[in-house]
Amino acid sequence: MLLKVLVAAFFILYPMVMYFGLTHGMAWLGLTFLAIFFLHRAIFVAEGRKLSLFIVLVLALGMWLQQEAMVKFIPIVIHSSLFLLFFQSLRLRQPIIEKFARLDFPVLPEGMAEHCLFITRAWTLFFALNIFVNIGMILWFPHGLWALYNGVIVYVFIALLVVWEYGLRKRRFAHVDMPSFRDTVVTITKHSKSIFGKNDDA
Repeated sequence: MLLKVLVAAFFILYPMVMYFGLTHGMAWLGLTFLAIFFLHRAIFVAEGRKLSLFIVLVLALGMWLQQEAMVKFIPIVIHSSLFLLFFQSLRLRQPIIEKFARLDFPVLPEGMAEHCLFITRAWTLFFALNIFVNIGMILWFPHGLWALYNGVIVYVFIALLVVWEYGLRKRRFAHVDMPSFRDTVVTITKHSKSIFGKNDDA
């Protein structure tokens, strides 16, 4: 449990840690941590072992060849993965947001399926925009602004999107007994791994 908390904290603080490394000649620091993390997964977690080993190889090459470029490329990889996940789910019978909604409503209220499709598209667009923003950050902006965006601003945007969606849902489905915001967050956190791991069209 402690390891999971530490890993989650690192990924949240990753841009700030990388800013320190970039400005102190230690860009390898964060890459080394990530390499150790994925090497640990490759050894002790059978699921996705080949992918974890591939990531370790890429990180090792990054440390050897282009440390700064690799450091700043990590957020692009994350947003690209999330974009593909949400985008691909749009082609399924149940987009990701609908899968979360069905945790509370096995039989969706009228109009909620369309609402979930709209919200899934909104998140897909958000992740796509973040890919281009991060490319621009790498090409034209200093380390500090890159760290500020990926360490603070992007999380503010995510929080605003979550609050906006919850408010929109409460207003559009005012006649439906909705779970509280806290209960919604707890449900998403508890079931996120199983939902994101489902790529079928059931």
